Amino acid sequence: MLKTIKTFTRNLIIGANVATVIMMLLVGYSGRLDPESFPILANICLAFPIFLIINIFFLFFWLLFYPKGALVSLLGIIISYVPVRTYCPLNLKSEKPVGCIKVMTYNVDGSMKKETDAQGRVTYPALEYIGASGADVVCVQEAYMTREKAVSLRHIYQYADTARNEHGGSCLTLFSKFPIINKEHIHFVQSMNTCAAFFLKIKDDTVVVVNCHLESNQLSLKDRENFEKMAEGIQNREQAGKESKLLMEKLAEASKIRAPQAGKVATYIRHHSHYPIIVCGDFNDNPLSYVHHTIAEGLTDCFVATGNWPGWTFNHNRIRVRIDHILCSKDIVPYQCRVDSKINVSDHHPVSCWLKIRPKSQKINN
Repeated sequence: MLKTIKTFTRNLIIGANVATVIMMLLVGYSGRLDPESFPILANICLAFPIFLIINIFFLFFWLLFYPKGALVSLLGIIISYVPVRTYCPLNLKSEKPVGCIKVMTYNVDGSMKKETDAQGRVTYPALEYIGASGADVVCVQEAYMTREKAVSLRHIYQYADTARNEHGGSCLTLFSKFPIINKEHIHFVQSMNTCAAFFLKIKDDTVVVVNCHLESNQLSLKDRENFEKMAEGIQNREQAGKESKLLMEKLAEASKIRAPQAGKVATYIRHHSHYPIIVCGDFNDNPLSYVHHTIAEGLTDCFVATGNWPGWTFNHNRIRVRIDHILCSKDIVPYQCRVDSKINVSDHHPVSCWLKIRPKSQKINN
């Protein structure tokens, strides 16, 4: 009798593990669905870490009590390898070669504000961080620049330019140690967000740097506070259900707007694929999303290739996601991509990466 109960219980747990693996696989690839057609389903990829964590718990459980059962969890990780690695990459650290440039993207959330220190000195914390970063090229989003602010970094970045939606809204800034020889807007319809391509002269190459700020999820401070309450289990079940539904509706509506924006950026990249291309910015979407998949097609995600762990770039009110990205074309090799979570001037953390642009002779040979 006891043996029968043990067998039944074990089979029940195996069934739950199999169901978790199936959900992990489906959720991990749900971001391939176009949000314009499947707005809710395209966003369930946000739940991927939940199923990944549950599967890892199953793995440890099996290893402790029934090692053979661990094959189910391991198989789940293997068949979900692409979304697992995309969401939480693990890479050995590699030394950057000579001749790399450092690129950084940073949504400063309009926080380039003047502060006065104890000595009465006027400072701009976000600008000071950028100036001390050692980056050669910096893509900034929500950077409302003035001449005074731009001049404060002139001794480090000889070249700087801005781009803004024709209706106002979000402002993009690019700081560069290399000459900016051209700029092109990638216009978004009915949006206050924007994207721009800056052409830089880096040694013998003309490199296109695309600075993006895609449609925001429009989550208010109250929405974020309600999400935090749900995460802490403070709200009752009925209230949590209502808030979850409202949150999903907002995410779905925003993703429907971002989808064509991502398509425009991807089309621009394809039309300029004869240049080395670097894409930076706040996509307002996670690495498993339709938006990321669309823009990153044919490119290398620098964090996935060289970073470690989830690398959350937005961590506020228990909302933890990687929505700021650096991508590069195949003729550029990334090294040591990292998220700096120690700087808290903005609600975003900056992302930086070292990039090695292959010499033209190597591009021809490859």
